[in-house]
Amino acid sequence: MLQFPLFSFILYNLVQYKVQDVAVFHCWNSKTLEPLPHVLSRGPIYAQYINLDSSQAIDNFHKRYLDDKITKLGVFLDLGCENADYITNHSSSARLFTHHFHWLLYDELGDLAQLSELLGRANLGINADVTFVKLEQQEKEFTFYTLYDVYNPGSHLGGRLNITIDQTVKCNRSECEVAIYRSDLYKRARLQQRMDLSGVSIRLSALVTELPLNSSDQALLGFLSGEQSPHLDWVSRLGYHVLVHIQEVLHFNITYIWSDTWSVNDYIGGSIGALVNEQVDFITSPFVLSSNRLTYIRPLADLSQFRSICIFRTPHNAGIQATLFLSPFRPTVWFVFGGLLLLAGILLWLIFHMEARWLQRCLNFVPSLLTSCLISFGAACIQGSHLIPRSTGGRLAFIALMFTSFLMYNYYTSIVVSTLLGSPVRSNIKSIQQLADSSLDVGYEPIAYNKVYLKSTPRADIQSLVKQKFNTKQHDLSSIELIPVDGVLRVRDQPGFVFISEVSTIYYFMEKFYLPHEICELNEISFRSETTLYSIIHINSTYRELLKQVQVRMLESGIIIKHRRYYTKSKLHCLSSNYVINVGMEYAAPLFIALLLAYFLALMVLLLELAWNNYRKKKLSILGSESSTSFILNDLYNKGVHLGAKLNITRDQEIACNETKCHLKRYLSDLYKRSRFQQRKWLTGLTLRMTAVVSTLPLNTTPEAEIIEFLESISDIHIDSFARFGYQSRQALKDMLGCHFAYIFRDRWTSAEITGGLIGDLLNETADISVSPFIYTSARAPYFRALTQFSTFRSIGMFLNAPSGKLRSTEFLQPFSPSVWLMFGALLFVAGVLLWITFRLERQCSFNISLLTSCLISFGVACIQGAWLMPRSTGGRMAFYFLMLTSFMMYNYYTSIVVSTLLGKPAHSNIRTVQQLADSALDVSIETTPYVWGYVQTSGRPDIRSLYHNKVVKSNRPLEDILMAGEEGVLKVRNYPGHVFLAEATTAYEFVRKHFMPHQICALNEILLRAETATHTLVNKRSPYVELFKLSELRMMETGVQMKHERYWRRIKLHCYQSNVTVDVGLDYAAPLFLILLCAYIFCMSNKSVKVYMMPALQLANFLLYNLLQSRLSFIILFHCWPANETSLFVHQINKQQPLYMQFVSLNGDTRDWSDLEYRFFIHLEPTLAVYLDMNCNQSKAVLEQSSQDQLYNQHYHWLLHGNSTTFEFYKYFAPFNISVDADVTYVQERASLNNNITYTLYDVYNNGKLIGGQLNVTADRDLVCNVADCDTVRYLSSLHQRSKYANRNMLPDVLFRVSTVVTKRPHTWPAVKLIEFLNQNNDTHIDGIARFGFHILLILRDMLNCEMNFIFTDRWSTDDVTGGTVGAVISKEAEIGSSPSLATEGRLRYLSAIIETGYFRSVCMFRTPHNAGIRGDVFLQPFSTLVWFIFAGVLLMTGLLLWFTFNMEYKWLSQKLAFVPSLLSTMLIAFGAACIQSSALIPRSSGGRLAFFSLFLISFIMYNYYTSVVVSSLLSSPVKSKIKTLKQLAESGLPVGLEPLSFTKSYLNYSKLPEVHLFRKRKIETQTKNNQLWLPAEEGILRVRDNPGYVFVFESSSGYAYVERHYEPQEICDLNEVLFRPEQLLYTHLHRNSTYKELVRLKLLRVLETGVYRKQRNYWVHTQLHCFAQNFVIKVGMEYVAPLFFMLLCAYMVALLLLLLEKGYHRYMTRHSST
Repeated sequence: MLQFPLFSFILYNLVQYKVQDVAVFHCWNSKTLEPLPHVLSRGPIYAQYINLDSSQAIDNFHKRYLDDKITKLGVFLDLGCENADYITNHSSSARLFTHHFHWLLYDELGDLAQLSELLGRANLGINADVTFVKLEQQEKEFTFYTLYDVYNPGSHLGGRLNITIDQTVKCNRSECEVAIYRSDLYKRARLQQRMDLSGVSIRLSALVTELPLNSSDQALLGFLSGEQSPHLDWVSRLGYHVLVHIQEVLHFNITYIWSDTWSVNDYIGGSIGALVNEQVDFITSPFVLSSNRLTYIRPLADLSQFRSICIFRTPHNAGIQATLFLSPFRPTVWFVFGGLLLLAGILLWLIFHMEARWLQRCLNFVPSLLTSCLISFGAACIQGSHLIPRSTGGRLAFIALMFTSFLMYNYYTSIVVSTLLGSPVRSNIKSIQQLADSSLDVGYEPIAYNKVYLKSTPRADIQSLVKQKFNTKQHDLSSIELIPVDGVLRVRDQPGFVFISEVSTIYYFMEKFYLPHEICELNEISFRSETTLYSIIHINSTYRELLKQVQVRMLESGIIIKHRRYYTKSKLHCLSSNYVINVGMEYAAPLFIALLLAYFLALMVLLLELAWNNYRKKKLSILGSESSTSFILNDLYNKGVHLGAKLNITRDQEIACNETKCHLKRYLSDLYKRSRFQQRKWLTGLTLRMTAVVSTLPLNTTPEAEIIEFLESISDIHIDSFARFGYQSRQALKDMLGCHFAYIFRDRWTSAEITGGLIGDLLNETADISVSPFIYTSARAPYFRALTQFSTFRSIGMFLNAPSGKLRSTEFLQPFSPSVWLMFGALLFVAGVLLWITFRLERQCSFNISLLTSCLISFGVACIQGAWLMPRSTGGRMAFYFLMLTSFMMYNYYTSIVVSTLLGKPAHSNIRTVQQLADSALDVSIETTPYVWGYVQTSGRPDIRSLYHNKVVKSNRPLEDILMAGEEGVLKVRNYPGHVFLAEATTAYEFVRKHFMPHQICALNEILLRAETATHTLVNKRSPYVELFKLSELRMMETGVQMKHERYWRRIKLHCYQSNVTVDVGLDYAAPLFLILLCAYIFCMSNKSVKVYMMPALQLANFLLYNLLQSRLSFIILFHCWPANETSLFVHQINKQQPLYMQFVSLNGDTRDWSDLEYRFFIHLEPTLAVYLDMNCNQSKAVLEQSSQDQLYNQHYHWLLHGNSTTFEFYKYFAPFNISVDADVTYVQERASLNNNITYTLYDVYNNGKLIGGQLNVTADRDLVCNVADCDTVRYLSSLHQRSKYANRNMLPDVLFRVSTVVTKRPHTWPAVKLIEFLNQNNDTHIDGIARFGFHILLILRDMLNCEMNFIFTDRWSTDDVTGGTVGAVISKEAEIGSSPSLATEGRLRYLSAIIETGYFRSVCMFRTPHNAGIRGDVFLQPFSTLVWFIFAGVLLMTGLLLWFTFNMEYKWLSQKLAFVPSLLSTMLIAFGAACIQSSALIPRSSGGRLAFFSLFLISFIMYNYYTSVVVSSLLSSPVKSKIKTLKQLAESGLPVGLEPLSFTKSYLNYSKLPEVHLFRKRKIETQTKNNQLWLPAEEGILRVRDNPGYVFVFESSSGYAYVERHYEPQEICDLNEVLFRPEQLLYTHLHRNSTYKELVRLKLLRVLETGVYRKQRNYWVHTQLHCFAQNFVIKVGMEYVAPLFFMLLCAYMVALLLLLLEKGYHRYMTRHSST
């Protein structure tokens, strides 16, 4: 039997699924199997071959062959073999039908029944990768194979085996291709095809700790699904909600197993213990991962975070320093302010003197200088004064003094308040150890994981906390173990008390009980570091990948995040921050309005008070104001006057109108909130007229209650289904409208298209709506309006095929053609004759067996009968075996075909259309319903007319026999094949489902009589309820109510569960069987015994097994020149002992080109691949030379070079080859020994570096003696076995390492000795720090490798990313290693390998905040917008006028009054003084006046608080840091820039692709090409940053930070701003990607790290951060901020003095004028 197409198919399938390794379970002989290794080598596919006829080979097969760590292993199993069921059964027990194994189950007979029997109850998972392959047919050139996809959604959980046909593949001897796709499986991934787990009952462990487990399932599920108190059991409830969504996607059932514990001990007990023991399949609660748990479970998706914290408020024990009150200002400010106050006192004293001398209105006495200075200092302390100047200029001077003092006071109070509020903002206790050592009381939530963590954690700080806070006698347990609500409240009410719990629980109660500012005062200490909670599943679960995909999709769609945000709290929001606020009218307007109202109230009280004192006024003057005209809008409607409804009038809104315009004054109801129909959607109390059709019951005699009861019933849905469907759907409409229905019953839908029946009631408006829908036609469109699509309507004709006759007597001979029967009979006769001859030759029986007896035995075997007489010889038994095998296959062919013929269903009819039906001879019956019978009678379609004419009019049957009820017609279709029944689809389908068997449904033929038509709810166009009905029905459709009823009442599809295949087997199938039988007999009758040649292949196989097991390798490629039988013997010996995946490459034949050697044979996913090469083959030298050119002698290939040459000859032969220091090459020398033993001597072969002076090293390792059974080590020839490979090769004394060395601060053209001397120095670490740091590490590496180094100097790391400099030298292999570490960029990693982190690179732009970036001169106006200032000034002016008016009225009409009336200027001064928080000696005497005065002070106080709050926030947030945070903002700013002239900085500017770097270069570099100060040394640039705030300098941090620490004060360091010039990145020591020294250098540098040498060098050479020691900044206000105040004060004094002089001149002028 030719197997080449099958072998091609195996290769094709494995390549399609990207499988490189396969185990072949077969029962073929050696000759049949021989081509398979050569076919698979084209893959290349590594294979092992297991013969199922060998009981030893299949014993414990799953451990020997399939227990491998290969990601994907192919398994081919021939189901035609005798022990195939043993393989499938044990694979099921061992759970091998998973995604880790690609199963190909091949059955030449394609018996699906046998497959179902084998795998029906097998442990076949949903992730199974099982393909059933069936031999479809054979042609001359191609053989066709049909593939079936096989899986089970869960055999142990109620799932059923699923076998789905996939595709047919055609193959010849060399290739395969898809012939046809038989389903759509190829369109989607495997798991997407298997998303439906219907019928599977998942066992779910549901975790609940807050309710007792003896609660009812309903109560427990209600708690898990509820949303109340989300902090309770939040972990389990979060997982449960996620699982509910998974259930909705996968459609599985759930069996709940309740638990109240997570685990007892890590992975034992509780929910996770049930999962580990596989008692459950899923768990509701996510878990924290641990190393022990990961042994049994696997995480699926990150669901949430788990964190425990300690919270407490800072205890009130922090004092204030005595010097705190002097801190807000610098000494210079205090002195200048004191001097100005003294000057103000002197000026006030002069003003008083000048007023007393030259003005009439003056004080009664002149205050002394001390008094005026006291007034000045009192104003600075926000104190009022009874003594104020009387002149305008003097008062303006006084206002300027008060205003300046007011601003200074705001500065002062703002800074002091910020200091007091900011200290202590947070406690100094930052760790658990500090908390344990403190005197604070501690409590914790007594929940399981807190107690376990406190008792079992190995952390020393937690143990100290337990010892000092919990295990002491003075602590009562009841005061320590607190429920969360008590603990959180105690933290709030008792500052200094510490409470420990999980964050979600704590945060829930904090948000509930804490005010926002109280949250800001809390301190947090991490009690248990944040851990991720994962949903988990058993490591061997078949649902793992499916659940993972679903949960990842849920993460992407935000479902998990939604639930996570609801059930978990990960952050508290502190709303207190130092915001800079600009108060606009939206904040200040209420104040001004309140002030105006207060003044109006005060004025009213004043008028009442004046009226009381003035008896002459008898009537109050009433101020009239012109009013506008208002209109009231009312909404009028009637819900149905013809139904008895009343008029509804609802007040809507009031519109105010004057002569020019109208505006909305107010709303009088909530009508404006909703649309008109939403206001009128209820028809409460009304009775709508509903017309309904009932065709089953007599309307004249049946009571209405009985009709309604019939319409409400849900049984017998085929009876009046449309009417009942419409009636029950309309009940939901009645509930939505809140009305009643009065029914008008009819016995038909229509008489004509728009008259009669229901349609007539709607047209005549005797009904408002109908129960049943209608077809919307053009004739009905002018009168009716279609609201929504209600349902669909379809009429069909159905029938069964008429029988073509009974089964013929020759049916049982049809499975085979006559030639096959004749050939088979002849072969059986020949077999009988051969058996007779065999018996005669053996002569072992006591009697002679006749020819008739032997022929009887032969024919009995053909009939699957046993035989008592059988040959005794091996040849005879083999002949008998082949006879039975051939008969068995013939029997399977025969029975399969006969069964398929007998059980197969007939093909569907060729009648597909109504016209074909009309022309046929089939009898037709028609359903009596009007919409079917009426349609057949009245339709204008030609085919329907033809049907009516041929089957009704011309029919010989009476009309009573043609018209019949639905059930009767369906039964007639079933009982009389060939009879056609025309009916409405829904009714017919209901009866078909009731009376037909599933396979009978499959045999039905269906003809579409009336195309599927949509029916709509129709309403008269004049109906007032059109829109209301439409909105209600749309709502029913949106909520699914309509769909629910439609699915129940309308049947639109029948389900067929059976298919049929007709098979006919010809001689082209059976001929191979006969040929095999004949060949077997010829072979078995041969009397020549075969002597097996036991060649050295057995010993070689044992040697390879021994060597590969020692190296822990299971994949090998063999370059050989053996005969075919020797190869088969080798494979048999390997598979008999230990499975290996092998690929054979023959070196026989013509010389070939080996240039594609690496890509043809050496590409594999394994880390190390074994390679065996027979050096005695002719082409072996070509293979070795090509391997040298391709540099294949490295750590990724385990070479075994087998030859008989001496060591000297091998050394001479192999010395020119490019072999590396990491090579894994073994030379195997063979010599024969006694007793068929062979001795193999092993030599270790490597070279420290051929290209850099290394010499070939060949070291004898050991002697092995191998026989036909096993191998043993006889002796060791050296000490190689005592150490690892790199421990034997850790010195490189014979090579000269080429090192590319970077020097940027010295010319690289200097002599090498001078440059090395510079790099060796230890002083001035900031000069070339990174280069010198890397050089010192390299010197340590040189000493450890004991090699020499040749330093190649360069002035840069690279010119661009991968060329030039030290990086380019390593990439181009001009150097083995670079001295300095470099960045690991994407471009470089294509050529280099980052060995180990050896540095840190950070370039920054540093600058101090410029002084003009803080508070400017206009900062005193910034707290309020300009409009607010103007309105406030206007209010103050109005207040001054009102006060002046009040004083005048009091003076005229009240007895209690001032001795004089203050001038308007004085009242203005009082108003502005109140705005500056100044009191006044002049206050009104009346109650109304005093209320006005009180309102003035109250509103001024509120405005003052607004003002000071904003100034506080401004001072606290500015100018600590600049707003420039990114390189782009820096490029767009006007700040000057300087750069350190480093090569990598210039390269980054020139070659970076970042847009912000391009912008920076364009604006800051290209504009200063002629500026010789652009590139500055690091020290000079950093000094310029210190001395020039706003100057930006770009430098490398490791060198520049040394200058900052040398020249800056600590507080100056805190003032610095940093902007990253380039992203922070680690520096790595790089070697070429293909370098053979990677592992050796990595091990040496790891040793440098472990011993601390690296850290010592890094701390010395590299500066990574600056230390700022300032905390709780105290802001000192300098002259740059207060200078505008002082300048303003001086200007005010100058203006006041000028006005005083003008006033004095005017007074003198008036005095002289009056005297004259």
